[in-house]
Amino acid sequence: MKKYRLKKWYPGIRKDIKEDTIFEERKYDYIMYADKKISAYCAPKDEVENNPEFWEEVVEKALFTTHDGVDIYEGDQYYYVNHTYNPILNSYASKKSGNNKGKYFSTKEKAEEWIDKNKPQYSKNDIVNALEKTSVPYNWINNLFKELEK
Repeated sequence: MKKYRLKKWYPGIRKDIKEDTIFEERKYDYIMYADKKISAYCAPKDEVENNPEFWEEVVEKALFTTHDGVDIYEGDQYYYVNHTYNPILNSYASKKSGNNKGKYFSTKEKAEEWIDKNKPQYSKNDIVNALEKTSVPYNWINNLFKELEK
């Protein structure tokens, strides 16, 4: 969704709309909310986009990038995985988001996939018992544990 900032008063809009007012994109126009519940003013899309002397596109910077490589902007949904390895939905990103220790993901599926690959799940005994049921030589098991302890 694009946003435009009114650089200076544009002929044809209400006189009380001030410079630096932000207009948000809709299907056919841009809308400015004086009050999210009550008052709004619309400006035609072609007038906003084709008059750069009056309108400036607002390019938002991502608040942070998730572990799976997705840029998160204010208002986006994301998942956070904490030290207990539980995916937590944070409904809407804000300027304070992305500062916790842990991992951030764009979807619950990506968070769960990371948990499945990284959450400690098996004891050394579980691994030894599973490997003993295969044809893996015992010295390989010992070498495996030495490598994991590094």
